[in-house]
Amino acid sequence: MELAITKNKSRLEELEGVINRNLQSFYEVGRALMEIRDNELYKLKNGGGYGTFEAYCQDTWNFSRSHAYRFIDSVKVIENLSPTGDKPVTRISLKNTSHLPVLNRNSNAKEVWQKAVDNRP
Repeated sequence: MELAITKNKSRLEELEGVINRNLQSFYEVGRALMEIRDNELYKLKNGGGYGTFEAYCQDTWNFSRSHAYRFIDSVKVIENLSPTGDKPVTRISLKNTSHLPVLNRNSNAKEVWQKAVDNRP
């Protein structure tokens, strides 16, 4: 019995490591996409064949326009809510990205976010 508990605890730690690494990746993907878009770096790919960021995302990453912009919007929200460089927001952000555009446009985003964090189960 004790062996099974130890084995399960070890597996839990492994899985939590996977989640933690991928939460950080979510933010990093958004930052990379933002820079590619903002600096029009996508035009350097495919012999200059991509006229739009959206076409680049679709062909290179199989991301729809809205999916790519969800990554980018999440970066804006995370940076707005965590200006010190600490990124605790990502723990919740991955569960449902539909709220990100609203938080991104909301001038009271920090207060809204804090209420959400305080009231989460």
